[in-house]
Formats: sequence, structure tokens, C-alpha cells
Amino acid sequence: MNPRTLDAALRHAQAMGCSRIRVAIRKGAVVDARVVLMPELPAFLPMFAARNAEGADVYVEPDPDEPNGLVLVDDIDGVAVEDMDAAGLAPRVVVETSFKNLQAWLGFDRPLSGPERAAIGRFLAFEYGADAMCAASRHLGRLAGFTNRKPSRAVNGQAPFVLLRRARPKAAPLCIPEKALEGITSPSAPLMGRQTGKGACGTLEDASRVIARFHARLAARHGGTFDASRADFAAVRVLVELGFDDQAIESALVAASPGLARRHPGTAEYIARTIRAATGNR
Repeated sequence: MNPRTLDAALRHAQAMGCSRIRVAIRKGAVVDARVVLMPELPAFLPMFAARNAEGADVYVEPDPDEPNGLVLVDDIDGVAVEDMDAAGLAPRVVVETSFKNLQAWLGFDRPLSGPERAAIGRFLAFEYGADAMCAASRHLGRLAGFTNRKPSRAVNGQAPFVLLRRARPKAAPLCIPEKALEGITSPSAPLMGRQTGKGACGTLEDASRVIARFHARLAARHGGTFDASRADFAAVRVLVELGFDDQAIESALVAASPGLARRHPGTAEYIARTIRAATGNR
């Protein structure tokens, strides 16, 4: 087994701070999952590596039966991680799942219920332009050291390695932002659904900030060649998942999408088409 794979996987798992983790091996629709005690993990890694070499992906999450304060934030970039650090929300673990695409595990100062974890995930997606569809009571992240077997991520026909960019096993637990749990009245309270005029986490100003952040992310990643309509679509998908209604999304696009009127003279129809596509109502 590649020593770098062993080192990255162990450091990743140890930095999550759990006594047990759940590892899922997925190939197509077939998932083989098992709970592994941390001292036993090195013995399992050669088998995981063999499955990975056969084309399966290797994922990890805390053991769902063990109380924990971990939240996964998916599909972010280095700028978002820097912003989290500056806001006092430094992740314990950061992995690069493909070129400039990152996942981060944040560790909070108390065990979280499922609804609380999902609400915090939605708040972080909204604040940092992450994938809101991953804001759930549970979500798998890729385990560092193995390759990302998703065909669209291949580079020159080769599956990229999932790289460990940060592992802080002794990081101090984070305080939960008060705004993250607005609307959660009890550990068993349901998540908020779509609302009128605002989202589950904020206002028109907040929605505009999500759109501006997506444009900034793609501009930083691709320079002047990035597709602004792609940034609009990605941001709208997040806003839909966060609970913003069509009217709020339209107003936010008009306010925050750079050069929208110039790029799309038929602005109203473009916005309606983008919202339909983002909600699946094509």
C-alpha cells in the first residue's frame, strides 16, 4: 500500500476527533459500509485501497451512533476556507477532492442533533457558497489518500488523488454561530422549508451575497474566461435549497449578478429560465 495513502487517511480520520468512523465504499449503486474503531483503521486501509484501485470511491463520516459536533461543508475553494478562518470557524480537516474543489469538516463544541447539523450546514452553505444539497443531518465526505473515481474529475484519463490540505487533531472546538440555529426551537424541530420573500437563513441582502460570492469564486478559479451564467445557475441552486422563493431570487440576481442586463437583454426571461432549471422545472 502506498505510504502516502496510509498517512493521509490516518491523519484525516484522527483529525476528525472520533473514536469510531463509518467508511463507505461505493461503486455505482453498490455501497459497502462499516463502522471502524480508530485503532483498527490501519488494518482496514489496504482493503479500502484495493477497492479504490478497482474503481470504487472511499467515503467517511462520524459513526452516526456516536454523538459528535462535526459538520461537513462541500464544494468550496481556498478563498472560502480563508474566510472561515477569519470568521473564527476554522475547519479541523480540509481535503481537495479534485482540482481546487474542497471539502471541510468543522468541529463544534457540543454534540449536534440531526436538525441542528443540517441547519448549521445550510447556514455555512449560505455564508460561504458551498453546496447546500449536502447540508443534511448526515453526509459522507471523501477520505483523503484515495482517488476520486468520478469520471468527470479525471485528468488526462487519470483519477485524481483526494489530497489532505489540513488536519488539526488538537483544534479547539468551535462555537456555534447564533444565527445558524435560528428557527430550530428544539433538537427534534423540523427544518424550515421554502418561505415567501426570504430564505431559511436570511434576507435579500443575504441572497445577493450568495450570488456575489459564486461569481467571485469562479472568477478566482477561472479568471476572465469563466461563464457568468454558470455562476448564476450555481448560486440559484443554493438559494433554492436554502428556501428563498422565486421573487427573492429574481431580485437578488438583478442586484448582484455582474453585468446581467448587458449579458442578457431579456433579463426577466433569463432569470425565469434559470430558476426553472435550478428547481428541475424545465
